[in-house]
Amino acid sequence: MSIDIDLLLVQLSKSFIDCYDTFRKSNLITIPNLGNHSESDLHSWLQYLLIKSGEQEGLIPIPEIKMRLTNPIVYKEFGITNRKRTKSNFKRVDVGYYDSKKILRGFAEVLTMDEAHGAMSSKELQHNWFTPYDSLPFLVENAKDKPEFLIIVLVLLKNTPGIYWKIGIKDIDEKIKTRNYYQVFREQWLTLKQRIKIPNKMLIITEDGVEQY
Repeated sequence: MSIDIDLLLVQLSKSFIDCYDTFRKSNLITIPNLGNHSESDLHSWLQYLLIKSGEQEGLIPIPEIKMRLTNPIVYKEFGITNRKRTKSNFKRVDVGYYDSKKILRGFAEVLTMDEAHGAMSSKELQHNWFTPYDSLPFLVENAKDKPEFLIIVLVLLKNTPGIYWKIGIKDIDEKIKTRNYYQVFREQWLTLKQRIKIPNKMLIITEDGVEQY
């Protein structure tokens, strides 16, 4: 089945934003929810909106799929040493988008405020976390079922209710004292977007709404 990927990304993004705006107006997602992601199950709500928007555009969205790899993730190559499993032949993603022939066309990931620093490399952070900086380009390049597009939904608030944790890098830890995570991390995420070698959309959620790039 032939799909215009660029047009599909535009339509999926619009559908997501329309669904999100509806939930905001109905107070199903509130500004406090955006900051208190664990108490509000925000990740799951945003994941649902990705599923709903995919269905509206004629795709079959499946949550929490395993993307199997042609080359395994070798964690020590990314500075990750404190794991029981040193390698992995798959990576789970938040939503996989399939067509009517059960062919994977693309995938989506949700990043909440506790993952705002994920546009930094795993080695730089040294948190034993395979960060999106590393994982997203790796998935795109090594997936057995080659995705044709990616949607990243990212929450970056301009005035957070608190500091989630110290990053461990002095300059950044000083900057996040302002609680403006949007200002601190936005450019890093946009740089990561450019490194991803398939068509992609980044939807950044702030207190003011959704920005799309």
